[in-house]
Amino acid sequence: MIGALRSDWIKFQHTWILPLCVLGSIGVNSLTGVHYLVSWHEMVPQGVNHWVGLIQNVNFLTIPALVLGVTLLASLMTGMEHQGNTWKQLLALPVSRFKIYGSKFIWLLLYLAFSSMLAMIGTVITGYLLGFGNQSIPWHAVLQEGFGPYVASYALIGLQLILSVLIANQSFAISAGIIGVIVSFANVIAHVVPKWMPWVYPGEAAAYTQSGAQPIVLSVIVCFLLLCCGIYFFTRQEVK
Repeated sequence: MIGALRSDWIKFQHTWILPLCVLGSIGVNSLTGVHYLVSWHEMVPQGVNHWVGLIQNVNFLTIPALVLGVTLLASLMTGMEHQGNTWKQLLALPVSRFKIYGSKFIWLLLYLAFSSMLAMIGTVITGYLLGFGNQSIPWHAVLQEGFGPYVASYALIGLQLILSVLIANQSFAISAGIIGVIVSFANVIAHVVPKWMPWVYPGEAAAYTQSGAQPIVLSVIVCFLLLCCGIYFFTRQEVK
């Protein structure tokens, strides 16, 4: 597995994967900061902890961005193999298909964890730049904002990886991801989407929601099932 991880790391260094992780986190916090500056009196009412509103506004953009990020990263990680027709050469190496599939899954987890951590740090920096440093920071909410939606996105990671690996035409996986962004955004705004849909889990696990640990636990279970299915079909797929 270490060899597969190292091989993928070398290939990913020549892609937009890492810059997308950084730019996505910066973009979410920058847009939130601009929104505050444009609508300052509406966004910063008197007599409340402004960190609460900041975290909620960051979540408003983070959830769709996270869903889109899962889609793009999964497509970029596997698209290079499809476009270069390198699956046959890759699978000819003395490395099991389980390790090849598992390596891409692990890197997806790591890159998204890095992006979520940057978003969490960026939220704190944005708050201080807006002058909220004189109020106490609700660290539990900051941590939940950073890692709650991330862990709740595991089901999406499992789903998008299956689509990106097993279907050569990446437009199908990207289209599914765009639909997921719309669904997640609709749930954040109106909460009209059924709770069992994987695209809903990140929003339900965000800070200041009432869902508790249910979406996180459900996402981990669904991710495990999808990972098993993905490995099963990948190990039996005929490579042309």
